Amino acid sequence: MTQQLINIGSVPNDGTGDPLRTAMNKVNQNFTDLYTTPLVSGNVSVGNSTVNIFANSTTVVIGNTTVNATSNSSTYKIANSTGTLTETATSLTVSANATGFVSVGNSTVNTYVNSTMVSTGNSSAYTELSSTSGVFSNSTGRVTVSPYQITVAANASSKVLVGNTTVNAYVNSSSIVLIDTQSNVSVNTNTIYIGNTQSATVVNSIAVTANTINALSVVSIGAPSGYNFATIATLEVNGNANTYVEMVSQNANTGNNASTDLILTADSGNDSVNFVDLGINGSGYDQAAFNIGSALDAYLYSSNSNLAIGTAANNGTIAFHANGTTATDAKMYINATAVTVTNSVLLSANTASIKTANAGSLNANVSVYVSNNNGNATLTPTGLVIADVATVNSTGIFSVNSVVQSANGVYSNGQFGATFGSGIVMDYTSGMGRVSVGSTDGIGFYTSAVGGNLMFSANLTLLNVNSAVNATSFTTGAALVGMANINTTAIAIGNTTVNTTVNSTAIIAGNSTVYGLVGATSIKSFNGTGNLSITPTSLTLNSASGSGSLVVGNSSVSTTIGIGTVSAVNATISSNTLTLGTSSSAANGYTYLPNGIRLMWGWVSSNSSVGDITFSPQFATNAYSITATSNTAGATYVPAVTGFTKAAATVLTSNATSVNVFWTAIGV
Repeated sequence: MTQQLINIGSVPNDGTGDPLRTAMNKVNQNFTDLYTTPLVSGNVSVGNSTVNIFANSTTVVIGNTTVNATSNSSTYKIANSTGTLTETATSLTVSANATGFVSVGNSTVNTYVNSTMVSTGNSSAYTELSSTSGVFSNSTGRVTVSPYQITVAANASSKVLVGNTTVNAYVNSSSIVLIDTQSNVSVNTNTIYIGNTQSATVVNSIAVTANTINALSVVSIGAPSGYNFATIATLEVNGNANTYVEMVSQNANTGNNASTDLILTADSGNDSVNFVDLGINGSGYDQAAFNIGSALDAYLYSSNSNLAIGTAANNGTIAFHANGTTATDAKMYINATAVTVTNSVLLSANTASIKTANAGSLNANVSVYVSNNNGNATLTPTGLVIADVATVNSTGIFSVNSVVQSANGVYSNGQFGATFGSGIVMDYTSGMGRVSVGSTDGIGFYTSAVGGNLMFSANLTLLNVNSAVNATSFTTGAALVGMANINTTAIAIGNTTVNTTVNSTAIIAGNSTVYGLVGATSIKSFNGTGNLSITPTSLTLNSASGSGSLVVGNSSVSTTIGIGTVSAVNATISSNTLTLGTSSSAANGYTYLPNGIRLMWGWVSSNSSVGDITFSPQFATNAYSITATSNTAGATYVPAVTGFTKAAATVLTSNATSVNVFWTAIGV
């Protein structure tokens, strides 16, 4: 509404102005407009272009474009050339250059904020917070917190404390300590202590240095799930799994002296004396001083004293195995009553002996017994006796009633050795003593005396029937059926009538009239009527009578080479004839050619309607080629083969008059 103006007339009291009531009504209306509408409907500006106050319905600005203060319904802003301070209902923002800041306080204690940090305090004690770190500092120390570390620069008594007076953790200039009412953990520059003190000499303390863990009480690894060993175990490793639980030590070095070892020492021991060693050699191990084991071999040994291996269990057994881990790989069992070698193990040694506590040997009052369900053996100072039992031991040694004595040698009423089929047998049977070998191996007799003879005799009182063996020959006695002599140049068996001689160049059997000879280059057989000689390149048969043959085969199938002929089954070769199987030389005949082919021939009276040929015998498979020719000249008498099978053919001419037609056929 526009302003209501009061008419006051031209001069005082001229009677032309508004009546009093009308004038006061206009006053009321103007006040109503003043309260219900803005005082100024447009912009209000006070001042000049340098400094002014500008106000409108939404904003009040005091200052100029360089330095000003601006206020509206939501923001209050103060700005100059160095920065801007903006205040809203929820924030206070300072946009300033490097030197600009907001300061609250005085020169002694204040808080200020600039573009890079917020600082509270003064130069002696303050807190700084920037985009990269937080700093807490006073006269006794300084703490700096960054995204990657916390740094405490403090005097000796300063520390960082987490917790309360009962349970806490603190860090000072020399250590980190975790404390409760029972124990503590302490970390300093050299050692980590776990226990009730920072002294490594007090019980219940573990000291960890750069190279050593020193535990003065029990070290337990894993969750205890079984027996509680308490303080009797210095190291306890626990597990609970349905597979093996391992403690692993591995030496990764591949050198020739590398191994991995578990060493247990006595109170007086170290790594050189008085220890027991369980270990395994590395893959490259090769040491001459310890070559009882080679690369990847495992071992257990005592360095300076005895090594006891056993079991304290009642009826317990110690088992030794090799080549596997099943019962079939067991080689020896030891229990309280016996040592049993099993699964075909041979007990052997370069030098073996049985010793007792009496000066290391068996004395006269000592016997050694070996027994099983089939018998027993007794070894005494005067002999070895193998007892007889109802069931003969077929696999033992001296198996039946055998006796070894120093005065009488070896004698036996039964077998000496194993069974006849598996070894050497010395026995007496059927009125005869014998030494025999039942296996494929041989038997040897020898004497070590220089120039000595090894004698074989059938009668101890008649030495002339002996056989003698010495370094140069073997000779049987003259009283035998024949004589055999073996020396360094030949072996002769037989007599002056018939004999066999073996020397370095030939084997000759027979005599000067009838003999056979096998040499390095030929084999010969000779008698009074002829001889046979075989060399690598020829076979020669000579017959003085002009007859005789060499037959290869049998009465059913054979090849015979005679004087001038060779016959193989149904094939015969003579001086001018080769016969292959059967044949017929008739006018209508046949013969066999090489490779099983048959040639047939004949003639037939033929005309334009008659000319049948029958193959006899017929071909097994078929006739392959038939040729025909007429004995009469003329174009109408020329024959033609009009059809054929393996049994017959038809040959016709074009003339009704019959002529003789001659034919040949080849087939299989």
